Amino acid sequence: VAIMQIPTSLLAQVDSSVGGKTGIDLPFGKNLAGAFHQPRAVLVDPLVLETLPRARFAEGMAEVVKYGCIRDAKLFADIENFADNSNGDSSRSDKLFEIISRCIAIKADIVNRDEFDLGERMILNFGHTIGHAIENVMGYGYISHGEAVAIGMVAAARLGEQIGKTPQGTSRRIEALLKKLSLPTETEFTVNDIFQTMVSDKKNLSGTINFVLLNKIGDAVTVPFSPAELKEQLARARQAGSDQWTVGSG
Repeated sequence: VAIMQIPTSLLAQVDSSVGGKTGIDLPFGKNLAGAFHQPRAVLVDPLVLETLPRARFAEGMAEVVKYGCIRDAKLFADIENFADNSNGDSSRSDKLFEIISRCIAIKADIVNRDEFDLGERMILNFGHTIGHAIENVMGYGYISHGEAVAIGMVAAARLGEQIGKTPQGTSRRIEALLKKLSLPTETEFTVNDIFQTMVSDKKNLSGTINFVLLNKIGDAVTVPFSPAELKEQLARARQAGSDQWTVGSG
């Protein structure tokens, strides 16, 4: 069945309407049942964002920040400038239109090379392994997807810093931007609370969890962990940066 996407939320405009993924949440994980079905076209009109409640606009900005983190350091800097000059709430901004266009271009470029999420497309999941787990343990709908991903991005940056993959200070920069955009950066859930859901995530392949980390802002990489190793490193990252990410090790 042919489909045209006409997204009316910021999150859908920059992310879920592009790429052809269709999925449903199951009790033990997010988006675990689905298929790939590309739309014939995606029609994006940023002016409809004027009707969004502030919280829903902020939710979409989490995915916008993700694109800067994984592929475009200049885009990340542009988002910082946008947040400083508009309080993250100006849907009329010409700069926002440019930011949306850049996010769509990044995702389309990645999907064109890896439609079925077997390689490069995995970097689009930056912040999502922990984010999906938080959504699950809190109950779907209690926290928005973007809010959970925001927490997950800070946690992933801390993990990268912990193992020496990500430059120190990266997580603080990401956290500062997310806070300016009125997004959460921490949760009271512990690693133990969310870990079993993380192990059940669709990024767990043959007992290996493919976790997206940053070489630096604008450059993401997928790093394989065994479940035991990932749990240990997340606990260490928590202890090293408790002022940034309050998912504890207990």
